[in-house]
Amino acid sequence: MIRQSFFFNFFSFTSPTPTPTTTPTTATTPTSTPTPATTTITTPTTTTTPTPTTTTTTTPTPTTTTTATPTPIPTNTDTNNDTDNNTYNDYTDTDNDTDRYQHRHRQQHRYQHRQRHRHRH
Repeated sequence: MIRQSFFFNFFSFTSPTPTPTTTPTTATTPTSTPTPATTTITTPTTTTTPTPTTTTTTTPTPTTTTTATPTPIPTNTDTNNDTDNNTYNDYTDTDNDTDRYQHRHRQQHRYQHRQRHRHRH
């Protein structure tokens, strides 16, 4: 019983601890307008000095005309007188029909050559 009274007295006489009242503090932010970042671009100034104008006067040279003398074409000696003025493929002409023979011979040769080298696909 003593113990009960002791605790009773103890708790009854102790005053409760007051809870501190806190006033809410509001943070004040300074109201300032942000300054925009400024970038200074400097362009180099170029000064151009005009170049002096030079005038060149040319005097025309007189035109001279030189006439060249033509060089004569060397003629081959025709060994069998077949009037084609060359010694290539000369033959002995017995009946004097050189033009017909030469033409026919060249035609035959061309035909044979074409047949030999014709492209076969």
